[in-house]
Amino acid sequence: MAKRTYSMDGRRADRAERIIKQSTDTAIKVAAPPVSEAAGKFNTADTELTKVTDAEGRERRERDTAAEPLGRVYDKVRSATLARLPHAQVSGRAKSFTTPDDLINGAEKIEDLLCVAGGVDEDHPLDGTGPNAPTGEKWARDLLKELQGPLSAAVKEADEASAASAALQKAQQARADARAVFHARLVPFRRVVRDVYGPQSREYHSLRDRNMPDDEDEQDAPAGAAPPTPPVATTPGEKRDK
Repeated sequence: MAKRTYSMDGRRADRAERIIKQSTDTAIKVAAPPVSEAAGKFNTADTELTKVTDAEGRERRERDTAAEPLGRVYDKVRSATLARLPHAQVSGRAKSFTTPDDLINGAEKIEDLLCVAGGVDEDHPLDGTGPNAPTGEKWARDLLKELQGPLSAAVKEADEASAASAALQKAQQARADARAVFHARLVPFRRVVRDVYGPQSREYHSLRDRNMPDDEDEQDAPAGAAPPTPPVATTPGEKRDK
């Protein structure tokens, strides 16, 4: 299970919840529900992002691992194909590709060439028999058998890595949305905490952003004003406060 790495926003959400739980002051209790709800949703989104980030990294590693045997087989099959079809249009050697997807595309081009040479199609599969047996070159079918196992495995892992990447982007957006709502609700709650415990109190300073202006909580927001814009969100790969 992925271990959550707390950002400062996560710490502030937990601190707000702790203040609400421990306080007996009426003003705190009245102001608590909106920020408590937002803090809970932010923590859920933050925890989910940690899990999805861990899963995405694992899927990328598995994709890269599956590409290694494909690269070795690809070079052998490519050389043998060119020995029989010297004018065939094929991609370069495995080391010329910059991503696993590029390697897969190169291997699929050779797969198509071998299917044509070996007479393999939907009606005449590689393992077809009798009237469904391929009628092309046997050497091409032999190379197909070499290539298709590692290629299928690499495609499977690449598809899973792609799905994990899409899930990561979704989780990042969900966290950013939850963070914006939490920050907008934290500011008025923090003003209440300031008035209840004082501007020098530990409770108040535990909710402050160290980058915020000193006078941000001095006055109420003007009526009808838009919520303050939160600082730039921390994304996976960026350094978080410990």
